[in-house]
Amino acid sequence: MVKNDKGKLEPQKVGLKAVTRDGFDYEMTVCFDLDKWHQALCSKDRTQLFDGRPAFVIDETAGHRLTEWLNSAPEAPVMPPPAAPTSDPRKALQQEIDRERVTQGLEWPQVWERTGMTLTGESPLADLQEVLRRLLTS
Repeated sequence: MVKNDKGKLEPQKVGLKAVTRDGFDYEMTVCFDLDKWHQALCSKDRTQLFDGRPAFVIDETAGHRLTEWLNSAPEAPVMPPPAAPTSDPRKALQQEIDRERVTQGLEWPQVWERTGMTLTGESPLADLQEVLRRLLTS
């Protein structure tokens, strides 16, 4: 109980404010607001599973729907481990081309087709730079 501006005691609601750091709501994929009757209303939904739906009691069905949505995502490309820094500009460019190839999900024949160039272990530095430029702009 807390005294109001007239000196009378009145009840004070405690624990109803969400306490989070600034910007936390931007990290959420789905956010439900619950009322005192345990009804959930979706206030943020990147999945489009609950958006626009009237308030409901969350049960395992909502969890199953979210699990199905999560499992439907495409496989992420496997990135090669970062290479140790090198002072050899040719090797550094080759590593960067390989990293970009994996990022775009390409096999080497697709790289040659997309860039119109084929590299060998002895390709001039200018050719390596051109392949990388073409990969980045394709």
